Amino acid sequence: MGIHYRVVEFQLSFSSEIDFAVHPIFILRSVLGKELHHLVCLFRERQCRNCSLKYTCAYSWLFETPIQKTTDILPGRDRASHPFFLATNITIGEAAKDIRLHITLVGKAIEYLPYLYYALMRAGKSGIFKERVTFAIEDVKVKGTSIIDGDESIDTSFGIETWQSGTNDNRGEEEEIRIQLITPLRMKLDGRYRSEFSYLDFMNALVRRCRILSSLYGDPEEIDLHTTEIEQPRITERNLTWQDLYYYSSRQGERLKLGGLVGDFSVRGRFSDLELSLLRFGELFNVGKNVAFGLGRIGVERKRG
Repeated sequence: MGIHYRVVEFQLSFSSEIDFAVHPIFILRSVLGKELHHLVCLFRERQCRNCSLKYTCAYSWLFETPIQKTTDILPGRDRASHPFFLATNITIGEAAKDIRLHITLVGKAIEYLPYLYYALMRAGKSGIFKERVTFAIEDVKVKGTSIIDGDESIDTSFGIETWQSGTNDNRGEEEEIRIQLITPLRMKLDGRYRSEFSYLDFMNALVRRCRILSSLYGDPEEIDLHTTEIEQPRITERNLTWQDLYYYSSRQGERLKLGGLVGDFSVRGRFSDLELSLLRFGELFNVGKNVAFGLGRIGVERKRG
């Protein structure tokens, strides 16, 4: 199983310091989508779902992500998990003038990087918030290398990587793994968002997301976690709290609450190559619900012995 991806870092410099009372990802995602729509939409009087270009349009593919209702992985649904995710080096309540915005593009979405670049440039000139605070793109980097190529142009040939799943045959020596929930994790179990979960629950959430992304944007392959074996690793420590974030949805015309768990937990046991590759998958592509808003971002730290 494999997924092609590219992680792009935009270095943004604002005209004045901003105190983000709302999560920065919510703001930046909103202005990026707005400017991308203005940039590429040919039929603004139409809704995306009624447009004949919906499967090829950059805005529709990234922000609406339409699929056929007969798609095997998500039967009956006409919209899929979005093929991009955002992250920043700051969070809610922090003040900053310079921000690093990371955009991870998956599969076909990699081709739309130039559109996002120009849309972000437009957003910077228009400004954000009521004060219309402007910003400039100081640099664009992939794997630490600048891809700025001349005047308002970028090199799109560099930095495509591939995540590959491991096998479930090999288990190493016993070790401890610390998993940090950097942005709120929205874990849904039995139809409800939960603040308590097992290691197996967490791994199954990674598997579900992996199956969806690989089927839609990569090379799908069935994953077998061998449930009786994977139960051996156990959560040994939890330092988790529930955090509520608020987001205004222009689509629904109301303020929504997106709450989840932040903090960290530790797991001890003997881990297979498959489990370790799934944890790496989570670091790259997030886990849980509402990942398009930057939620479910995790970090993994291995402690041998």
